[in-house]
Order: sequence, then structure tokens, then C-alpha cells
Amino acid sequence: MQRLLNLSWLVLAEQDRWRELGAGFRGDRAKLDMHDVWIAIFALIAVVCGILILARITARQDTRRVFNSPSKLFRTLCAEHRLTAVERKLLQQLSRAAGGGQPAILFLTPSAFALREIPKSLRARAGEIAALSTKLFGDAAATIDANVEAHELIDLSAKIDATES
Repeated sequence: MQRLLNLSWLVLAEQDRWRELGAGFRGDRAKLDMHDVWIAIFALIAVVCGILILARITARQDTRRVFNSPSKLFRTLCAEHRLTAVERKLLQQLSRAAGGGQPAILFLTPSAFALREIPKSLRARAGEIAALSTKLFGDAAATIDANVEAHELIDLSAKIDATES
């Protein structure tokens, strides 16, 4: 601590050097030419532009807030899959008939399109539902239907074997 005090007194004691720091701003050297003005203007413009760019970036990030909107999620998924209005309506009806959950869930559950899962009220539209399933899930939907049917057959044969013995 003592060394720091000694050092500060030493710096303050050399006042001649402190006076010389401002020597470039006195007398004939105190002139300001246009070159210096233009440099200052361009520096100021660069700082203002930088601030504006940062403000725009942060404003854009503020608009990307996370929120919970199941209806908007459903509309976005339908738009991404290029579903027609009739197909959208069918998905909503399928969701309501299956239990009233969010229709967007159907995009994650290909098994909901299996024939055995289709509610009786929509069985007449089974062909449309199968086409929609293929549009959403491709060949995976047919594989899931085949697997579900295979499991059902296995379960059925196990039940028959159990009743026979």
C-alpha cells in the first residue's frame, strides 16, 4: 500500500509532463482543418449505424417470442404439408371424433389413421383418411397399418388358441 502512495506522489509531482499533453491544442497547432472534421463525421455516422443495426437485430429477436398456440401450430403444419381445406377439415373432424384433443397431435401419430382407430362416425370416409395418412406419412403409414393388423391377427390367434385349449 505504501508503494502505491509513493508511486501516485511521483506521478503527480511531474506536472510538467501533464502540461505538455495539451501543448498540441494551443497556439498555431490549435487549428482544425476539414480533414479532421470529415473523419469525425464518418466516425459518428459509423457509430450511429452500428447502434441502429444492433437495435434492429434485437427488435427482430424480440418478435420471435415463444408462445403456445395450438391452432397456429395446426395451421402451420397444414401449410407445410400443403393440405387442402377439405383435408384440414377432415383432420379436425378426426381429432374431435377421437377424443377432442388438439388436431396437431395427428401429425405425430400415424397410428391414429389406422382403420381400427377411425371412429364409426368417420368410417365412411376411410378412403380419404387413408389417402391423407399416405400424404402425411408416406409409406410409413402403410407399414404401421400392416403392423397393427399383424399384431391384431397375432392377438386374435392367441385368443383362439386359448379358447381351444
